[in-house]
Amino acid sequence: MRIALLSLLAAVACFAQRPCTTPAHKALDGIIGEWEVREAGVATGHARFRYAVHGCAIVHDFATPTGEEGKGLLYLDGKWNSIFVSPGGIEESPEVTIASTSDGFTWNNRSYRRGRFQPPAEVRQACQSANHRAFDFWEGKWDVFSPKGIQTGVNHIHRVAGGCALVENWTSAGLTNGMSINFWHEERRQWRQVWVAPGSVLRLSGAWNGGALHLMDPGRTRLSFTPNLDGTVRQYWEQTLPGAAGWGVAFDGTYRRAKEPGRETLVDALTRTAAGASPALEAFVHSQIAGLTSNTAFDPGLIEPFLGRLAHWTPSAPVTGNGASLRARSIELARSHAGLRGTRSAHPADGTNLDGYQWLALAAEHSRRALPGPWRAWRGTWTGAGTFQGKPAQIELRAQPILDGKFDEVLITVTPASGSPFLGRAVYAADAATAHWNDSMANAYPIKAEWNGESLVALWADPVRGRSTYSLGADGRLSIIDEVSQKNAAFQRFAEYKLSKSGFR
Repeated sequence: MRIALLSLLAAVACFAQRPCTTPAHKALDGIIGEWEVREAGVATGHARFRYAVHGCAIVHDFATPTGEEGKGLLYLDGKWNSIFVSPGGIEESPEVTIASTSDGFTWNNRSYRRGRFQPPAEVRQACQSANHRAFDFWEGKWDVFSPKGIQTGVNHIHRVAGGCALVENWTSAGLTNGMSINFWHEERRQWRQVWVAPGSVLRLSGAWNGGALHLMDPGRTRLSFTPNLDGTVRQYWEQTLPGAAGWGVAFDGTYRRAKEPGRETLVDALTRTAAGASPALEAFVHSQIAGLTSNTAFDPGLIEPFLGRLAHWTPSAPVTGNGASLRARSIELARSHAGLRGTRSAHPADGTNLDGYQWLALAAEHSRRALPGPWRAWRGTWTGAGTFQGKPAQIELRAQPILDGKFDEVLITVTPASGSPFLGRAVYAADAATAHWNDSMANAYPIKAEWNGESLVALWADPVRGRSTYSLGADGRLSIIDEVSQKNAAFQRFAEYKLSKSGFR
């Protein structure tokens, strides 16, 4: 039974993100970075190429000094393909051909040489027709739920390319990522979507019909997006299966708008961040997953370069004490730029154009994320004893970083004096603020956690069904208390353990 359950948990782990690291996926390494773009010897703007979806795609950003913006996606489907959308039109290539030069490369009759990417201070808006705006109902930050009410992931959809495209950044509760670019193709008179995830590429097209936007790959895949009267959106995805007749449901999700924290919540997130935090942002940048938990209203592609600048940014006035910490820098940035929503100001280094709320949200989120979660310090194997549902029980906990250190896996085995063992698995983000739980009692739910430097309090599900509190005592022993929520909003304890570290595995 234990082996079978462990196999089940291992199978669940397979849904975690798998990076694309084959030689074919790395064939375009040479274009990654920031470039000046020239056509016929004349500078036309700047471009940036960056890996996304764990190396399975490359995002192409383009900007001109006059405010025109473009967005593209390069993806491997047998050969490297590309799609690029801008107010000037749509460019597609079924085979990306790059020619190296002494100072860069050429592609599609354009030359690229190293130069700093400069996003426009103000983006010129285009593509304002009714057809271009037909998918506006999908834009925003969403929590996504199954028909049974279980949260299956988060999705951030934002408008890019001067309003000519929507980019989707999906993160499932099982930590799989996906990304799509969506746009109205005027010549074809249809909406199109290119979706990329590890092991999956979809090219879909369709139109508005019967109160929903329908996209399909005829005979293989069909999706519908339906805006509901209560403000939610339903996404219904069907696929054909080899050797089977008819269609099978691949995904059925209801989108609910994510709650936006107030200014006070964001300020509190800053002030509660431990003083003297090291600006260890490089690790965070590389651990980014599509769809940030912060409520920023701009292209997440701007965040990673911004983080690098924030890590090295020097306050305009000398500071003392913990002023060199990321926390102090973030607070100073927030205070100096936190004007009214809609009142924009530019980062002093490169003109990244954010409104005051975005500055505050960005500073708060990254200040909190700069501190590593406790599981890195607690990694290894812990064993101990306690009580589980009133019975004596033995417990083993194993904590280890996974996926190149981007997440932390926590495996728990509880063996009561009588009855079957209980097995559980949680996969935490590196900062331990969010996780997803699966166990041998068929529970599966998201976790939101709070780490204050001493204790980690993990709240199960939404609405909250219970909580686990982990804390390390002065004696070096790990304490775990599990409680279930009551109707009166109180918590009732049902398990508690004391564990000692027994080694690394």
